[in-house]
Amino acid sequence: MRKLLHSARRWLGAAGGSVDAWLSPNCRFDLLSFNSTAPVIEVNAGVSAPSLLSTVDGRWFSLPVGKASPVQSKLSLLSIPHGGYMSTSSLLFRRVDIMSISTADVRLVKGNLLPVTNLSCPFGYSFAYTFTLLPLYDPELEVKPYSCSSPFSANVPSCNAPAYSAFITCTSCPSNYISLKQGRADANQTWTIANTNSVQQRDEIQCKECPPQFIYKGAASIQAQTGYWFPPLPLLWQYYNWSWEDVILACPPSACQPATPFEFSDGVLQPDTSMCSTGRDMESKLCSMCLANHSTDLISKKCYSSSVVEQWPASTVVFLVFFSILILAYLVFLHLKPLGPQSPWLRIIVNYFSVVGLLHTSTDGGGGSLIVGGILRILSAFSSPISHSSPSLRLVLPGAQPIDVHLMEGVVSLCVGAVFAVSIAARWGLAKAAQRSQLRTRLLLGIFTLLLLSYSSISELVFSFLTCVDVPILDNITSSTAVLSMESRLWIHAEWQCWTAYVGWSVLLVFGLLFVFGFPLGLYIWQGLFPSNDRWMHRLHLRYSRLRRRSKGSAKQASGPSWSGVSVIYLLEGRLKAWYWDVLLFYRRALFALVFVFAPFGMVQQLLFVFLTVGFGGAHVYSHPYDSQLANLTETVSYVLLLFINILNFPSVSFLTNNVELTASTRTFLQHTVFAQSVLASAGLVLLALALACVYGWRLVQLVAVRVRRQQATRSTRTGRTCCRSVILETGKA
Repeated sequence: MRKLLHSARRWLGAAGGSVDAWLSPNCRFDLLSFNSTAPVIEVNAGVSAPSLLSTVDGRWFSLPVGKASPVQSKLSLLSIPHGGYMSTSSLLFRRVDIMSISTADVRLVKGNLLPVTNLSCPFGYSFAYTFTLLPLYDPELEVKPYSCSSPFSANVPSCNAPAYSAFITCTSCPSNYISLKQGRADANQTWTIANTNSVQQRDEIQCKECPPQFIYKGAASIQAQTGYWFPPLPLLWQYYNWSWEDVILACPPSACQPATPFEFSDGVLQPDTSMCSTGRDMESKLCSMCLANHSTDLISKKCYSSSVVEQWPASTVVFLVFFSILILAYLVFLHLKPLGPQSPWLRIIVNYFSVVGLLHTSTDGGGGSLIVGGILRILSAFSSPISHSSPSLRLVLPGAQPIDVHLMEGVVSLCVGAVFAVSIAARWGLAKAAQRSQLRTRLLLGIFTLLLLSYSSISELVFSFLTCVDVPILDNITSSTAVLSMESRLWIHAEWQCWTAYVGWSVLLVFGLLFVFGFPLGLYIWQGLFPSNDRWMHRLHLRYSRLRRRSKGSAKQASGPSWSGVSVIYLLEGRLKAWYWDVLLFYRRALFALVFVFAPFGMVQQLLFVFLTVGFGGAHVYSHPYDSQLANLTETVSYVLLLFINILNFPSVSFLTNNVELTASTRTFLQHTVFAQSVLASAGLVLLALALACVYGWRLVQLVAVRVRRQQATRSTRTGRTCCRSVILETGKA
């Protein structure tokens, strides 16, 4: 294009005449990249001014610019510094009768100006077309009928006529400001009067300061930090009432950890980049859904591609069958096991595994169990280098979404408890009156045991449904000033509305909260009122009873409150030195779940985990709650392991919250910390296994020894009886 105009100018200078450049609206000049400081189209006047003309009146050719150099803050698409007089024909305006205007006031000719169309700037560049009128000597006004210089017959006030200049520019956003919108020329854009001489046609692009969740790379080039979700940026720029605080939202754990971070380059979304973790759908709110033909893994909650969705993977079927058999076997065990004091080892194991799972998930470590992955890493470390990806067993449930797996964790626990209660009720209905008391005790002990196993998953499920966030909703745009609307959605699954929108959900959550906090409190009150002088609630009740009787003038001795359940409290506290320890453990797990759900992801959350671990570990060391020294020592070591695993979370959190740049060396360091965490978590498993082997191995030895002694005693008794019979017979014969 520029060569054509330069040739025209050379011809114009040689011929001494004017040149008309006729351009068809069908012409299209695509500039994929423009890095020049010179204008794309430059029209300079020679003896007279050339004119740009269209083969169709008022219609422009197409000139889209793809991208520009990042250092270029301004591009020039059209430069006409001296365009001549408006009495000539042009693409920019309709001809003006020279007698109709006497001054260079652009307002007089505004109705004759034609808007620019079909020109577009790169993303991140605003469009501006400036048309200016200035007085310029016109020799044609010297002749009749104008006779501008004649003092007697002049028909115009002066020999100056309004001459125009025209400039079309693209201006980028300032440094550290971005826009995912293109400045475009549109026939519907209104003219803006800059001053009496100039008028502008503009298309602004809403430059916004780059938020801390983005890495700034240019006016329309950004890379998103991991852990956040936001609506489609090009669509977002069609709205006018939003801020970054409204639209950039923190994701639930493991939802927004993509393999390649989301990136726009010169306004174009880069392929294979995403806000969401692998297999999750960016179009779903907060990456809460899997992509089409993807299903959720039961262990890691990751979304994996399902080649044949209708068929169930063999590993999933085997796991579900094994898990069902395991639950059935445990229910049978609860029905048949002899009633005895609750083992401290169940408390230790459950508390260790529940905290390890939360610590692993709190660093967006979705990808399998930390302990299982650790064992696989340790086994593979001798044959291959440490891998950043965690080896894990995939148990994909066809058609399942992450929220389905999340619900299963709590619902399965409730279903198992319900099945156990129904089975005990059935036995109670068929049992004799003398056996019903024992069945009632077995029911209470079994429910307590199941709660020890499932309290963490139930409390986390209840807490996770409490958190709601305002999510931007991109409705159909019907005007140039579309208003962005917000809806309250569940944070754990933003495709669902907040629980406040449904009465049923509200009632369920109220009951859930009453259970999570009320059950340990009720247990504490029930245990505290047990008639024993080491319980402050019992002593307080006795004092209150004495004062009440004195006020009434009664001489009877004060007695404790009516209390029942001696056999049950023996089964619960039989191996505890601190009677309140179970309540403390329940609230410990509830507090960990509260921090996991409500504390902001990052350093604050991990510091709170450290505080809880140190606090409850110190309480354990101070109380020595179990009657077994081995159990006390084992749980002390488990607290130390949990503390170190927690501390090793800080490097991962620093990278995930983008406080530290992830380079090749830091990535290697992160891989080693994950490996160390896996070793520590697996060490805890080995420690618990050895402790259980020692305890129950010793019990087995004792049981065998008792049986041997019984057999020896039986033989001795039989030998003595035989000797006595022989003596009696000999005496009788004598």
